[in-house]
Amino acid sequence: MKVLNLLSTGGIGGIEILCKDIAGYSDYENMFCFLFELGEVYDEMVRDGAKTVDLSRCGTKISLRKIINLKVLSKQYDVIVAHHGSFLLQLYFWLLSKMLTEKKYVLTSHSCFDKKIYYYKNPIKTWIRKSVLKKSIKTADKIIYVSKAGRQSFLDNFDIPMKKTAVVYNGISEEMIEYGRENLPRFENKLNVLYIGRLVKIKGVDLLITAVAQLKNEFPIELTIVGDGEERPRLEEKTKTLSITECVHFEGSRRNTAHYYRNANVFVYPSICREVFGISIVEAMAYGLPTIANKVGGVPEIIENGVNGYLTNEMSCMGIAVALKAVFTSYLDGSIRQLINSAKERASNYSVRKTVDSLQKEYFELLSS
Repeated sequence: MKVLNLLSTGGIGGIEILCKDIAGYSDYENMFCFLFELGEVYDEMVRDGAKTVDLSRCGTKISLRKIINLKVLSKQYDVIVAHHGSFLLQLYFWLLSKMLTEKKYVLTSHSCFDKKIYYYKNPIKTWIRKSVLKKSIKTADKIIYVSKAGRQSFLDNFDIPMKKTAVVYNGISEEMIEYGRENLPRFENKLNVLYIGRLVKIKGVDLLITAVAQLKNEFPIELTIVGDGEERPRLEEKTKTLSITECVHFEGSRRNTAHYYRNANVFVYPSICREVFGISIVEAMAYGLPTIANKVGGVPEIIENGVNGYLTNEMSCMGIAVALKAVFTSYLDGSIRQLINSAKERASNYSVRKTVDSLQKEYFELLSS
């Protein structure tokens, strides 16, 4: 079986890292085609010997030259998989399905459907986007979602036969699960809070910063923020306004995050959008970190409140602050140990080996049908 994986970019992101893991763990032949941009994960895949092709320099983003090259490449593969939900990638995916009708086409969805994110303020652009999305959904032989919440969000908005869908959870590397199993969060009467992710408004990092400001006079607390994005300048300014610059540390984007997980004793994922999954939540749980997250999207499929983490019912700084207090108290009375063990056990269910095996099963069934 030969699978062509289409990606928009090769930068640092959950989708790109998943594809890097697929290259390392799968038993079938993969080619990873980058259509618009390269990046650090692309460079790593090249160094690791994964089969990659760069079409980002092949004409403009929308060009006849690019589609011709993509068609020639696709002829060599049995299954064509689109890994990003971007408009342009889905446009090429749909065009390929019209030119090479004998191939099998798989559309992967790494997000919940949200009109505010998928559509535009401009009605003409929205009509075009909606048309391409509907066509790509219709043309796909199989649509894979990374959580039940993700699948349901699309079923609620589009006419999709259930038999055409499958849920395959994302996974983390076997190495990370092993490293995390040996880790025991250290607590010395201070909460070392960690956030890893993009710094954009929908991630709710401003709520976390405000929660830290509310708690700093109640008990020792520090916050480490790993990631970058358009919101960083505003968030840094917010720490100055709240007079907490001494206990909030912005580390920027980092590829190797193991050091941060080992030095934290609580992880917070304060996303306010309909988060489809949250791979950093699983990573944190693998290291035994008590994890706090808002009860949105597919997050409750990972975290069971009070058992292996904490879910907040309200998306507010107060909800996060209350959960952080609960973690601090649990460390003091020793009850946190049971939660740490439960978190590690839960994370072990989300290994990338299981992800790859499930994907392989779906692809083989598709070809045999």
